[in-house]
Amino acid sequence: MKKNINFKIRHLLTAMLLMTGVAFAFTACSDDDNASNAPAVKKTTSTFNSISFEWATVNGASEYSYRLICDNDGKEIAKASTSATQMTFTDLTPAKTYYLYVAAIIGGTPTEEGRAAAATGFQIAQPATSMKVRLNKDGILETTLSWSATGAEKFGYILDGSGEEVITDKTSLTLPNDLSVTEHTLSIRSISSDALFNNSTAKTYTFTPTGSIYNGNFGSATLNITDSPVTVEAWRYLNAEGKDADKYKVKVDNLLGKTFTYVSTLVKDASSYVLVPSGDGITEMKDKDGKVIGYDFGTINAKPISVTSITVDKSFGTLTVTYAYDAEMKQKETIKVPITAKKKDASKNEL
Repeated sequence: MKKNINFKIRHLLTAMLLMTGVAFAFTACSDDDNASNAPAVKKTTSTFNSISFEWATVNGASEYSYRLICDNDGKEIAKASTSATQMTFTDLTPAKTYYLYVAAIIGGTPTEEGRAAAATGFQIAQPATSMKVRLNKDGILETTLSWSATGAEKFGYILDGSGEEVITDKTSLTLPNDLSVTEHTLSIRSISSDALFNNSTAKTYTFTPTGSIYNGNFGSATLNITDSPVTVEAWRYLNAEGKDADKYKVKVDNLLGKTFTYVSTLVKDASSYVLVPSGDGITEMKDKDGKVIGYDFGTINAKPISVTSITVDKSFGTLTVTYAYDAEMKQKETIKVPITAKKKDASKNEL
């Protein structure tokens, strides 16, 4: 009987020791699991200024703490907690690497942190541009604007500040028979369909064709009706071989208070060239049949001023202006403005 009691006691003690060991082992195992339950983190998507991450659900986790670090300078960008298993960070700096650290919170205790790295994309540079003016095979003056930018698939541009933006994959634009203006503005930006590349902002370039000034210094004369002198410049363009082309420009400054530029093509055997003024404060005057008989320049000293004729001789040596200063256009005066013959340095890009 005594032996049976002792046997039972020994077995009871053994069972108790085993239960204690199991309990201890279970407790130790639970702590290890909590420490090793680091979430598996990975990047899902990224753009030039944003990154999205996600991580696997951890059993028993009530929430997840995270912190985002910029690898380039070690700066902590964000730090918080969430019950979600994904997170998107925006307004990041392009072309930098970021690390996201995530820990699961189980029973108020954080696990070890899981980590993932991802990089933002790049800002595409604004296009670099150039301009070339030449005579084509038919002897007609052409202007070609060219551009390029690394990483760009397309470009958006607005020429001379008007119209809708043109989207193109081409890297140049040719303007045939370019006689309308003497300089061009091109507002252009780089475009990419890849989210890792940010489209550039538009930048406006002003192009001034290079040419020789033919009789190009200032000439001046004073009109009787005003004390302000009118000044004139006349230019002639260069062709692809560096010789005088058939395109010219005349700029008239302060003619009866107005300034305008006229561009046209030389006409063979012409003795002079008629200039057509245009711009703010200048309007056409027509007779009853619709024929242009002059240009209204407004008033000076309470007198209506109209220009009836503006010509330059074929040698670009003299500008002749006839204007009237009465409503009936009968009181007329003609002035001649000498244009000093002096060729200027084409490298100054004065055209």
